[in-house]
Amino acid sequence: SRQGREEIVDILFSMFRVKAVSIRSQSALSLFAYGLASGLNVDFGETSTSIAVVYEGEVVHPLSKRFPLGGQQITDNLCKLLKEKGYNLPTDEFYGVCRSIKESTA
Repeated sequence: SRQGREEIVDILFSMFRVKAVSIRSQSALSLFAYGLASGLNVDFGETSTSIAVVYEGEVVHPLSKRFPLGGQQITDNLCKLLKEKGYNLPTDEFYGVCRSIKESTA
């Protein structure tokens, strides 16, 4: 939240005496890491996927979207498909194998 960011900035200036603070979105920083100020950032998370349009270091929010599909759902679907094909292991071990397959082919 805006209030939370302001409190963090106040602490950084007052307690740690930093000279400057820049708060940026994860999407913009991901592009900056590649030397880009504008582009499309796709972030695959555990439970969701975010697509953000970044123009000159700022996220264009009306063009950015978040979808409730992430790595966990992909792993679950892979496990389901493998079980349908006859592959099966104890539940915890099977989920770990499915996750490893997903991560090694991403």
